[in-house]
Amino acid sequence: MVLPAVLAVLALCVGGIEIAAEQVRLTSEASSAARLIAAGGDEQSATAGLAATVDDSGGVICVDLTEPARLGPIAAFTLQARECSLGRP
Repeated sequence: MVLPAVLAVLALCVGGIEIAAEQVRLTSEASSAARLIAAGGDEQSATAGLAATVDDSGGVICVDLTEPARLGPIAAFTLQARECSLGRP
């Protein structure tokens, strides 16, 4: 009786850790993309095929990346990251 509940809780904890790891990766990619675009790089290659929005206003380049979570039943979540970088003057 108790074992199925323990396994369910363990699966949710592992899923939460996986989601957190994906969020960190997505934030890192958004940061790298913002810096690359600010340095004059190509927008398409900087976002690596992810759903991206680039906002260039006031000398600050911001990149928004969106990606669905890729983990089984937790895939109902959508991950989002926004990072900004100063553009060239």
